[in-house]
Amino acid sequence: MSHWLEVGFLDMKNVKMRVNGLFVVYIVGLVQHCQSTEQDLKSQSFSSLGHKMAKSALVLIADGSEEMEFVITVDVLRRANINVVAASVNSPGPHIACSRGINIVPDLTLDEAVKKGPYDIIILPGGLKGAETFAKDAHVGKLLQQFEKEGKKVAAICAAPTALKQHGVFKETKLTSYPSFKDEMSAGGYPYSDDNVVVSGNLITSKGPSTAFEFALQIVEELEGAEAASNVAKGLLLPR
Repeated sequence: MSHWLEVGFLDMKNVKMRVNGLFVVYIVGLVQHCQSTEQDLKSQSFSSLGHKMAKSALVLIADGSEEMEFVITVDVLRRANINVVAASVNSPGPHIACSRGINIVPDLTLDEAVKKGPYDIIILPGGLKGAETFAKDAHVGKLLQQFEKEGKKVAAICAAPTALKQHGVFKETKLTSYPSFKDEMSAGGYPYSDDNVVVSGNLITSKGPSTAFEFALQIVEELEGAEAASNVAKGLLLPR
């Protein structure tokens, strides 16, 4: 303090200039700090917003579901940074016994998974026994009807489109399925296509195990765009 007074008495003008100079530097630094902080907050805000806006998928699985169609779909979607929740339907135990004897542990039961929603798409893998479970389950039917009503996407592959027919959703919508279900789906009022993957509005369908990659990549394209699907395909060494 004594040093400050001494300097002040010796050269008050100089001290004043110095003080002003320090004051200006401080203000500039403060403004720069505020601007930097504002940019950081904006960046964090946009980052949080992007996280909140990440697409999410609910993938069902039941005893007898086709493991290739389930695993390939979940894997491809997660490679595209889509939040995937695998939900078991009518499973008495912690794991699912798939159609070829491979056991899979889902993330949650269907009831638990619904509470974690909402989701942008619900996906039904094939496998005859699993598809029959989806077709008979009232909760699955309610979800499918809700998704259709809300204009959300639904995807089904192999035998799973028969569950759509059973629950009365997407009537008169063009689709495909495992070839042996062609007559059943056509008789149910669904225009049938022999294409590997069919997109009709909010409905995405596909034929079976050999088309599972095409099916999954099409879902990525519908949710995240063609570029995202191409990037995932490139990483998998798949043509697209």
